[in-house]
Amino acid sequence: MTGNASDLRQLEPGRYDAVYESFEWEIPETYNMAEAVCDRWATDRSAVALYWENAAGDAESYTFHELSRLSNRCANAFRDRGIDREDIVAIFLPTLPESLIVTLAGHKLGAINMPLYHLFAPDGIADRLRDASPELIVTDECGLEKLAEIDAPESLDVVVVRGDDGHGVASDDGSETDTGPALDDRPIPFAELLADRSSSFDPVETSPADPAQLFYTSGTTGDPKGVLHAHRYALGHRYVGQYMRDFHETDLLWHSGDLAWAGGFANLLEAWTLGMPIVKYDGKFDPERALALLEAYGVTIFVTAPTALRQMMDLPRETIDSYDLSLRVVSAGGERVTPDMLEWAEERFDAFGTLGYGQTECYSVGYPPLGDERAEKLGALGKPLPGCEVTILDDDGNELPAGEAGELAVATDDNPTMSLEYFDRPAETEAVREGRWHRTGDSARIDDDGYVWYLGRRDDMIISSGYRISPAEVESSLNAHPAVKEAAVVGVPDAERTNIVKAVLEPAAGVRPSGDLVEELQEHVKSNLARFQYPREIEFVDDLPKTITGKIKRNRLRDGGEAQ
Repeated sequence: MTGNASDLRQLEPGRYDAVYESFEWEIPETYNMAEAVCDRWATDRSAVALYWENAAGDAESYTFHELSRLSNRCANAFRDRGIDREDIVAIFLPTLPESLIVTLAGHKLGAINMPLYHLFAPDGIADRLRDASPELIVTDECGLEKLAEIDAPESLDVVVVRGDDGHGVASDDGSETDTGPALDDRPIPFAELLADRSSSFDPVETSPADPAQLFYTSGTTGDPKGVLHAHRYALGHRYVGQYMRDFHETDLLWHSGDLAWAGGFANLLEAWTLGMPIVKYDGKFDPERALALLEAYGVTIFVTAPTALRQMMDLPRETIDSYDLSLRVVSAGGERVTPDMLEWAEERFDAFGTLGYGQTECYSVGYPPLGDERAEKLGALGKPLPGCEVTILDDDGNELPAGEAGELAVATDDNPTMSLEYFDRPAETEAVREGRWHRTGDSARIDDDGYVWYLGRRDDMIISSGYRISPAEVESSLNAHPAVKEAAVVGVPDAERTNIVKAVLEPAAGVRPSGDLVEELQEHVKSNLARFQYPREIEFVDDLPKTITGKIKRNRLRDGGEAQ
């Protein structure tokens, strides 16, 4: 069972203008995320929602019917423990089915789910718990150890899932398994919590604007901020998958990212709002294991980070060709995606390559170039998604004409993927709002054909001798050189020019850094871009410093800590 089939298969050359101009959001008076993504499909008891596998090879699958009943039992248990509307439930778990069961239960209660990345160190967890003050946290044994280190607040209710055997979901007959060590006397085993609970639950009535999800940003500088989203977030993503990734009725999606990040959760919504199944893998990304999973499950849409895609690009062609894949679409996003990556994916996988652009705060752009425009526009973020309006603003909030670079801004009215606020930070919320526009902090330009081109983060722009230089453009030029595996570009202070361009590079396999290579790369940029854009300093490193989500830590590069 899927969504309206007439809504799918939207990506056809020449259709964009008609689709964009005719699109209108239909937002109902009441809307609950759990009902929209799970319960509405649960009447078909055979409809699979989730295929799950871990690094040990354990595999499980769940239908929408099973997830609906399990989340009902969880909602009943949470309600009995005092969880109410707009209470915050922290989910500190790896990629486990329980994470989704708890998420659905929270939505049914009208609570706010706060997913936390399971590899956060104790200090990172403590900061977020202090900021949000959740009433309950669901975690595993590893998470319990970290909670013990930070002296978790006494008021925090703790539920633990999965013992050493890797199993712990309460089955529909109420059976339970071993759980982790105690944190004082608080931890309640998840299976015990669900035992004997009713599998019937009437979700509370929520409006589309009621808060539902609290994501913490994964920025490369500054403290993480909580970004609060409403139940309508799911409604918005019902269309993102169609217009950004060309969903068809029989597709199977695997997003290799973690559910704790907005991108991973958003991709789940793209599929489940249409009644489509997903694959989730609990384990470190490995390119050959990824190929095996793609083959085993018959994945047709693969969404991943550019870092992961580059790992696959390093594999021998014969390795990739040895797998019988069903891929139709390969989509990459979350960090810089270069045209060569999309071209490689299309050639090697015989699939359509798309660039996924979005922020924790909202989605806006991503309708890909098609037909005769594709070769020329490959590498652009795309056109605004139907139902989304964007513009380019200068520093004073004035809209700029086509071709001029400024800050990408997204209209706040109507777009259901737009966040409600930065949690408990009204001043910071106000700072990014310019009338009806939300300032993204991204530098971009819109060309005469309506395509949006990403130029970098505004705080990453390099001012050198009066020129404004986009790190992203220089990185793209360097990444196109065969001697470069990956490039990161920053500005460093210079007494004469204010700043100069510095490139920190991972060399391609077998390449030995040398003075001659530095000169060759500098000339390459001069000939492909402009003389004022070339990197006056080039440094080679074994690995670029990155966040846990794969974003380059430019602040460390600027501070000279790239080799630490």
